[in-house]
Amino acid sequence: MKYFVIFIFFGLLVGDQKSKGLMLKRDASTVIISNGQRVEISIKDGETVTEGILFNVSLNTIYLKSISSNKTITIPKHYVYAIKASARTQKMKDFLQGARVGANMGIGFGTIITFQQYFKHREPMSIFIGSAVFTPLVIVIGSVSGGFIYMTYQQNQIKGIDTFVIDENNWKITF
Repeated sequence: MKYFVIFIFFGLLVGDQKSKGLMLKRDASTVIISNGQRVEISIKDGETVTEGILFNVSLNTIYLKSISSNKTITIPKHYVYAIKASARTQKMKDFLQGARVGANMGIGFGTIITFQQYFKHREPMSIFIGSAVFTPLVIVIGSVSGGFIYMTYQQNQIKGIDTFVIDENNWKITF
């Protein structure tokens, strides 16, 4: 019981304090606007543009440090219309998503070639060699190449975006 209390204490102590910045999501793409970046936020009225340095994001509020003064600017997330800033992708998440697709393609390709060789030669050993040697090799090659291809594709997609429009059809603020 005393170990349980210690684990709960450390769990609460650590919590989820990995605030990397403002996360935006659209379809399968997730980008992060890092803390400490200069950001311009347009409010939904279309006229108000707030500029500052992003330093914290809570569940419902974005916190900016004013550039001209040392004041803190708070903006509720549901008032945000557009955000102008440079963002980066979550590379490992993109790599894993591409690796999943590449591995599935490798499984399919390896299975097709294995059965093709079996039907051609009618040798049961070809099924063993295909499933134990060829298919795992194709899975590894497919997952690594699929991961790198998808990761670079996502980076190139995000590199061209200057302003992130926040609405139902575009980007959503996740946290």
